[in-house]
Amino acid sequence: MTKTVEKNGIKGTANIIELEISGMTCTSCAARVEKKLNKLPQVATANVNFATEVATVTLTETDVAEPSVITELVKAVQAAGYRANLHEEREEKKQKNIYTVRLVASIVLLIPVAIFSFAPSIRPSSWKEIALVVAAVAVAYSGWPFHKATFVNLKHLAMSMDTLVSLGTLSAFIWSAVVTLANLNAPVYFDEAVGITAVILIGRFIEDKTKYQASDLLSSLFELGAKDVYVLRGDKEELIDIKQLKVDDIFVVKPGTKIATDGIVVGGSSAVDSSIITGESLPVEVGPGDQVIGATINTYGELHVRAEKVGGETALAEIAKLISEAQGKKANIQKLADRTSAIFVPFVVAAAVLTFLGWLLFGYGVNSAFIAGVAVLVVACPCALGLATPIALMVGISRGARLGILIRDPSVLENTRKVTTIIFDKTGTITDGHISVRQVVSLIPGNEKELLSLAASLEKSSEHLIGKAIYEYGLSEKVLLMKNDNFISVPGEGVLGEVAGDKIFVGKKNFLTQNSITIPESLNSIEQDFLDKKESVIFIGKNHEAIGLISLADRVKESAKEGIQAIKNLGIKPMMVTGDNEVVAHHIGGMVGIENIVANAMPGDKVGCIDGLQSQGEVVAMVGDGINDAPALTSADLSIGIGAGTDIALAASDITLMGGSLTAVAEAIMLSRKTLSVIKSNLIWAFGYNIVAIPLAMLQIINPLVSAGLMSFSSIFVVLNALRLKSFHLEKESHE
Repeated sequence: MTKTVEKNGIKGTANIIELEISGMTCTSCAARVEKKLNKLPQVATANVNFATEVATVTLTETDVAEPSVITELVKAVQAAGYRANLHEEREEKKQKNIYTVRLVASIVLLIPVAIFSFAPSIRPSSWKEIALVVAAVAVAYSGWPFHKATFVNLKHLAMSMDTLVSLGTLSAFIWSAVVTLANLNAPVYFDEAVGITAVILIGRFIEDKTKYQASDLLSSLFELGAKDVYVLRGDKEELIDIKQLKVDDIFVVKPGTKIATDGIVVGGSSAVDSSIITGESLPVEVGPGDQVIGATINTYGELHVRAEKVGGETALAEIAKLISEAQGKKANIQKLADRTSAIFVPFVVAAAVLTFLGWLLFGYGVNSAFIAGVAVLVVACPCALGLATPIALMVGISRGARLGILIRDPSVLENTRKVTTIIFDKTGTITDGHISVRQVVSLIPGNEKELLSLAASLEKSSEHLIGKAIYEYGLSEKVLLMKNDNFISVPGEGVLGEVAGDKIFVGKKNFLTQNSITIPESLNSIEQDFLDKKESVIFIGKNHEAIGLISLADRVKESAKEGIQAIKNLGIKPMMVTGDNEVVAHHIGGMVGIENIVANAMPGDKVGCIDGLQSQGEVVAMVGDGINDAPALTSADLSIGIGAGTDIALAASDITLMGGSLTAVAEAIMLSRKTLSVIKSNLIWAFGYNIVAIPLAMLQIINPLVSAGLMSFSSIFVVLNALRLKSFHLEKESHE
């Protein structure tokens, strides 16, 4: 992947690669890795996502395959105290919780220590010595992940969440060990040392479990593809591993099985369930010549498909890549949390020291001062701040993919909240894009075949839906298709070129008149008849005179009226801007419930409409699917591309809808808003919790064990809150 970047005032091309980072235990770790990577001269930007454990690195070097570049990145991560692997080298993640055994051990060891502490009547005479040994095992073995991370951080003169836990448990243990070994007349806190370790491990165990559930949405997307495939070898079918499938192989898709990869149907007919890719619930009929997408389900008939894309080039792989990249980016709202997390741990350590000294100065003794200081260390929770945004983004973006909604960048979330007007293109967006020729009219009766032959011969080079419809109709009528020369396409107007030595024009009436083509009055009269029927009209000119016309009609999508109403329910104004004529445009608008309509619009006119609305303070979203829509999509505050459209339109889109349903537009906006809402509630909780909990610990209103429980709950809360997005559905959200 390549884009233009700038660093230190120098512009150049760059490639984006991903590294999996191992060993991070909190957001402070992620911040340190990010800082190390950003110091490298080869790195333009680096973002480290603690929730996904992935570093997204944009390089200023163009050749990311150079081993030296990768080596430098890995060394930088190692210098920060962690491990790194290329994304391609990552093994399949399994649901293995690293805290399980240590957690069980801590709970088992806590039992005798708790009995000694809370049941004095059954204590043996040497209970302190026994508790010392048991606590030493618990703190050293079960708490090892915290102490190890603390040691690694201290080598780099840094502190993290683990530093607070390690300081708290070690302080309680060392104090108690000194009291026991020196036989001092003072209380011991072996139960606190072991109890805090156990409670923190319980929190980490649950947090790890819930984080896995969040990331599982993306992981399961990688698992959607077929594992093996039947390939035709002569007259025989051979079962091979999907990795052995090559472009142009003909493979067989049995009823009820997954389509192995993206391709073209060359034999058979069936209906394909594409819901896992597009979000569309109804299967679509396919036959020879139709495109199919890998991982979709063949329902009833056997299909023979020629493979067009394999491996990382498939639609499924591209979707997974887009999701992964989007999850690796940071939303603007995260910046405050990042800045706070960077200074949070040193602040908490300082607060703990001041708390200890404060209690001593007010004459409450070492015991009270010690307990208050430890409570401050273990109650603080920077992890909740760090997880609040990325975990919600991970779940929200992955849920969108399940619904056929691809969100390309977290910044989109802020934009959707502000949208006041949505502009829709008509053809292929509000209508299904299946424009068909209704009638061919020639000035010379009986000459319709020749007229269609000229138009289809020219339109075979066109990418426009109307041009394709004329060409396909010519194929179905078996007219003579001739070579065209000097083909020119004028977006929003028509096409021109030379066919059989004559200059041919196919397009709107204005397009012909602008090129000095005479329109006979009889054709004007026929045009009006078609317009009265709400059909579109395309004129055909030969040299200097129009020789006929073609009428076409399109169908409104079944989801259009419902989708427009859903958008209105969100408080957003719909508007249609189309290159079609006034009669057809208002007819279609009336059918779906759009009152604000601009017809006969050129591509530049769409941009002009957007600019005009923006100058009035409106925040404008644009929904489109064609080449003509690309400039408008780029100009809009929020661009939404329909997945069935062209690559140019989709490349310009902030949100891509893999299906063609207009209800997905409202769904995309509602999901984005819901995700932003979860992020905000997470941040409010994370900030609010620390603002309240730290003073409570300083005042000894809560003790160290309660503090440890609250700290663990704080991290778990933001993850569980984000997981609510897994069940997002437009109808459900609309009723809340």
